[in-house]
Amino acid sequence: MGGSVIGVMFSQYAAAGQPYSRSATMSRTKRKAEAAPHGAAKRARFDAGDESDDDKDGVNDHEDDLKAALSRGPTINFTALTRKLAEERKRERSEIIPTSLDSPQNNLYSDIFGDHDFSWLDLKTDHALRPLWVNPEDGHIILEAFSPIAKQAQEFVAAISEPVSRPSCIHEYKLTSQSLYTAVSVGLQTEDILEVLDRLSKFPLPDTIVAFIRDRTSSYGKVKLVLKHNQYFVESCHSETLALLLKDPIIRAAHPTASRSASSPSISKTSYPPTSVAGIDTDDIEDDDNVQGFEISDAQIDNVKKRCSELDCPILEEYDFRNDNSNHSLYIDLRPDTVIRSYQETSLSKMFGNGRARSGIIVLPCGAGKTLVGIMAACTIKKSCLVLCTSSVSVMQWKQQFLQWSTVKEKQIALFTADQKETFAEDSGIVISTYSMVGHTHNRSSEGNKTMEFITSREWGFLLLDEVHVVPAKMFHRAITTIKAHSKLGLTATLVREDDKIVDLNYMIGPKLYEANWMDLAAQGHIANVQCAEVWCPMTSEFYRQHLAVSNRKQALLSIMNPTKFQACQFLVQYHENRGDKIIVFSDNVYALEAYAGQLGKPFIHGGTSQADRVAILSAFQRSMFRISSTDPEASRHPLFVKRDKATTSRKIR
Repeated sequence: MGGSVIGVMFSQYAAAGQPYSRSATMSRTKRKAEAAPHGAAKRARFDAGDESDDDKDGVNDHEDDLKAALSRGPTINFTALTRKLAEERKRERSEIIPTSLDSPQNNLYSDIFGDHDFSWLDLKTDHALRPLWVNPEDGHIILEAFSPIAKQAQEFVAAISEPVSRPSCIHEYKLTSQSLYTAVSVGLQTEDILEVLDRLSKFPLPDTIVAFIRDRTSSYGKVKLVLKHNQYFVESCHSETLALLLKDPIIRAAHPTASRSASSPSISKTSYPPTSVAGIDTDDIEDDDNVQGFEISDAQIDNVKKRCSELDCPILEEYDFRNDNSNHSLYIDLRPDTVIRSYQETSLSKMFGNGRARSGIIVLPCGAGKTLVGIMAACTIKKSCLVLCTSSVSVMQWKQQFLQWSTVKEKQIALFTADQKETFAEDSGIVISTYSMVGHTHNRSSEGNKTMEFITSREWGFLLLDEVHVVPAKMFHRAITTIKAHSKLGLTATLVREDDKIVDLNYMIGPKLYEANWMDLAAQGHIANVQCAEVWCPMTSEFYRQHLAVSNRKQALLSIMNPTKFQACQFLVQYHENRGDKIIVFSDNVYALEAYAGQLGKPFIHGGTSQADRVAILSAFQRSMFRISSTDPEASRHPLFVKRDKATTSRKIR
């Protein structure tokens, strides 16, 4: 009973905002005992266990008090408790006393706040009106998507950080070196980033975050990569930065004069007008003599860009296409009836924000119009354009899209595939090919060698990379290293890979310029709403008996060919056919694909399908003549194959 009474007293003190003190409690009890008749004697008898009627009444009084307190519930003042913990945390930080990880203090903090205690952060008085806070330890940004100013805050935060998770109410981003490089590349200044971030934050920005932002944004843009007369130059207005780079053995080895001379490679003044190349304008410098640089071997470009990124001095790639008089212009514009969506315009503004073409990557979900974004970029630059795709079917589709959305003439578009090896006859034009055709290193036909010579011997104003996430693969990477282009734009819907090479795109192509939130686009009606379902099918006894007795490879085939699974697939196909839906059945096994297609009486596409049959089947599918089965990943790239008016339904059968 005594412990319960003390618990009630603690609640009463905490409710009053007073610290609990055992001495104060005992003093109050003593005063009550002395004020009562025969208080001392009764207290002694009570302690000895000898209860009188008055003693029982006193106990009953305590029980009544306890019941009343319990009925009210606990009334601990957590505000006062949190304040005391914060004060204790500040005191420990100021004293800088090393504390064991197993100390009682750390255990107490971990029990209350988890692994990270941020009680030392001072909230602003109007913190409820501000939509975000920044983790001072790792740079994570937590944004309240329900804030009245969430839309404006999202646009800013997306420009300076990488999205991690964006559910309906709380969005999570992370400040990274690459995201800050991107922010600077699109025109944001360091002080502007700090000012707006502090204005949106619930508490003043921690010094660690301020220092990180200043450090990363101050180094970007000092060094530029320039292509002139088919030669690459690294140039800068800061001679000390160039000298520091040339001290690095990797960059030094990439300098052509380093192999011809035992002396140290020298930094020389550029011998060409800086107004005709990327990142330099007469408004930016007072005299051409301020620009210095050194030449880089073509084969070492990627190594130099990668090394500069590792040295926290990333190379800026911009193309001042309006002042480039050495490369012939391409007469191409968008057709007047072309309708541009708001997010497409926003993505292009990130690429052409300062009047120059920045190299980088744009991420848009399937069905959002990535192809049109690439065509719009080509129409803006108006220079010779090289488009690289993943398959010959994509080559034909890109040609059709250029003719549909732009004013370019068909004779200005050349195709370089296994069946077609063309070049444009005029001074400028468009070449559309595949990564494998350009990156092929084995013996070519004379016609193929002639086309490759045509591609590699000229400067391209614009290199457009479809499905750019495949570029880090060795063969595809080889394709872009043989091309000399002033600006590069990568397009993809899935900027992910199973390996860790996706980060290589930052120096191969450029930073991520824009990424759309597919949930927002679906809510706005720009893309289909997706419904996903997974159907588990029991295996028949005959198949299961064999499944237990064969190798892993045959087990996978038995699982795919499970009769129950085929019946489920047949039911779903018939169900959606009756609704008038377009249907694609995917399989990662060619044998199963052909078996399913044969039983259902449907055409199929896989790697062995000829180009003519492939085009004929896809064209018929677009005209809704029949449904299709496929192992070809190209089918999933084009939303026309899977998109319904209202929603897209996906079911995985296992």
